Amino acid sequence: MKKIEKEEDSGYEKKLKRYKQRKAIIITFVCIFVLAVGFYFVNKYFTKNYNAYKTIHTTQREDSNTVQYMSYDHKLLKYSRDGISAISADGKVLWNASYDVKNPKVVVCEKYVAVADIGGKQAYTFNSKGTTYNLTTTLPIIDVAVSHQGVLCVTVEGEDYNQVLLYDSTTGTELVQKQTSVQTNGYPVDVGLSIDAKKMACSYVRIENGVLETDVGFYNFTQVGANYQDQFVGIIKDQQSVVHDITFLDSNTVLLCSEKGFFLYEMYEVPSMITSKTYEEEIESMFYTSSYFGFITKDSSSTDETGRQLYVYNRKGKNVLKKDITFGYQSVQMSGKDIIFQSETELRIIEVNGNVKLKTTLKYPIVSIMPYNNKDEYIIIDDKNINHIKLVEEKK
Repeated sequence: MKKIEKEEDSGYEKKLKRYKQRKAIIITFVCIFVLAVGFYFVNKYFTKNYNAYKTIHTTQREDSNTVQYMSYDHKLLKYSRDGISAISADGKVLWNASYDVKNPKVVVCEKYVAVADIGGKQAYTFNSKGTTYNLTTTLPIIDVAVSHQGVLCVTVEGEDYNQVLLYDSTTGTELVQKQTSVQTNGYPVDVGLSIDAKKMACSYVRIENGVLETDVGFYNFTQVGANYQDQFVGIIKDQQSVVHDITFLDSNTVLLCSEKGFFLYEMYEVPSMITSKTYEEEIESMFYTSSYFGFITKDSSSTDETGRQLYVYNRKGKNVLKKDITFGYQSVQMSGKDIIFQSETELRIIEVNGNVKLKTTLKYPIVSIMPYNNKDEYIIIDDKNINHIKLVEEKK
């Protein structure tokens, strides 16, 4: 009798075990199905494809084609040799200011704008309300930068020396003055200022024994830099290719670009190289945001629109996209995760995951295009109008 009970118990345990196994399998399949469906809809939401656009608002231009536009804090910035103004997407003037310069260079960092007369001696900063700070230098200005809190950086050029000057545009106080010798250091090519104005990198070019070489020097204006002579915390010497563009992607990451490739450095205290890359092909274009940067190279032997490669990297230097580019373009820029290609009447947008977000032909020749916000809206400038558009998907 006891043996029969034991056999019955054993059978029950086997059935219970099989039930639990089947239940686990069913739950696993249900979880996989839910995850797959969730991934599909999330991917569909974040990987959008458009084939057209609709016009939200059009404002007629009342200026000449000598006026230039650029993106500014989800608004438009319009500038020329005699003034500057901030404009909303519907054409409303938010602030404006007058000046008189011959060769304006305009740079933006978040809510601050700086304008310098390249070759002249005037520089200006403007905040989000249009409040102006005016600087007059004793030497001609050759470059300008600005930080997010309004620190103005100008590079000036003398006969045998150069200076980099930093001013607090809210008070007019001179914060930094760095002087270099043309004979010893060479001629300044570019200056990069971190967005918080606490760090700076400068590239200089000189001829050494008949060879063109570049040095890049790094400054740290924090307490760390106070422990170094002249706050000079590092140098890259004797580069065989000219570093023509220096950009701080954030407060601690600096991108150095040459005609052959790039160097990416982190600079929490002193510079330390993250990675570098040299291309065999010619670099045709470059672009960057605070999170990504990229290049388009072109095989010099190619005689048509083929032979181009698109490379995109994240802020850690990882290559996140490599893609053939088989179409022509006039300009390229990046906004968020979108690489925006513009030709006279064609607009293409490729995302960092390689998805072709948009390919469309416009009804009018484009002068300039600027992202307006994060809702797939753009401002397109043509010869006659300012057009606020939104990307849409038309059913075919």
